[in-house]
Amino acid sequence: MKLAKRILPLLFCLLLLVPQTAFSASAAPLSAAKSVQAVTLYGQPITLYTYLLDNENYVRLHDLAWYCSAGNNAFSARWSGADMAVYLTTGGIYIAGGTENIPHTPGPVSAGLIEPDPYALYVDGEPVSVRSYTINGYGYYNLRELCAALGMSVEWDAALRTVVLRPARQASDAPTILVDAGHGGSDPGSISPWLGHESDLNFDVAVQLAELLRGAGYNVVETRTSDQTVSLDERQELIQSLRPDLVVSVHHNASESRTGRGATVLAQIADQSGGPSRQLAELLNREYASLGRPVNSIVFRRGWRGDYYAILRAAAEAGVPAVISEYAFIDNASDWRAVGTAQARSAEAQAIYRAVCDWFALQSR
Repeated sequence: MKLAKRILPLLFCLLLLVPQTAFSASAAPLSAAKSVQAVTLYGQPITLYTYLLDNENYVRLHDLAWYCSAGNNAFSARWSGADMAVYLTTGGIYIAGGTENIPHTPGPVSAGLIEPDPYALYVDGEPVSVRSYTINGYGYYNLRELCAALGMSVEWDAALRTVVLRPARQASDAPTILVDAGHGGSDPGSISPWLGHESDLNFDVAVQLAELLRGAGYNVVETRTSDQTVSLDERQELIQSLRPDLVVSVHHNASESRTGRGATVLAQIADQSGGPSRQLAELLNREYASLGRPVNSIVFRRGWRGDYYAILRAAAEAGVPAVISEYAFIDNASDWRAVGTAQARSAEAQAIYRAVCDWFALQSR
């Protein structure tokens, strides 16, 4: 009896020395099933092949790291058998191994196949408590708890039956982007015999672009949020007062001959020999070319007060990089088809989004 009294306190002390994360998944789940989960990340739809354990989503670490690598919530993952630990580093680069997001068919599985995960989890060197299990040799983590540890929130969109992952980045830390939907209200812009007002096309693409950028954690301000009239003077005043980190103006082209064709990006004259707006224009052209669009030369047009185009001039005066995107000639009998469907306009918005994200990545080097 005296020996037991001496040993029990010693065992208790030893237990306190073991990281709590090693025990975070020790209780076996009562129910288990394979699931296919629709998810929105960085404003774009993705599919995660998860396990529902006691009706909670558990995601494979490889899969979440792979998808997050495309945006501001990227993280690297390192497994250490010697330490029996997994180390995650936010902002790190995840190297894909080719086994990410392997499809599986939804359905029940035996809870007996779900094993406790013996690995402790660390984020940026600090231990975190996230429930986890080993399934088929891979670590699966509670989606909500893992995202919280990585600085993301998890929401459920009941209408779309979709899980929405949002960066929990402080708005003050994020770059601000002014997204300008050209024309609007009493100013319809160019008129297409097939598509109607240019202003409506501009707005459709700009709204999608703004949502994608917000989903990636950027602060986004829009010059208009409906088919409203916003004068050039008002747009210029907004640039001067807001002084964002970037201005992207969405337009679609037309020509007197109605034979114009291809995508054209207008950049600031100060960057004709190289500079931030030219960099973004080149990235946009690369994305547009990847969609099969003919790409025209970048336009640098000088006016008597600097840049000819008011948006570019106002941004230049405020020290802000800016571009105007003219994705297609909507009065051309064939070129209008590049924006003739909702799917095509969505592809245009995603191309601009990718170019903007790549541009910010270049600026941070």
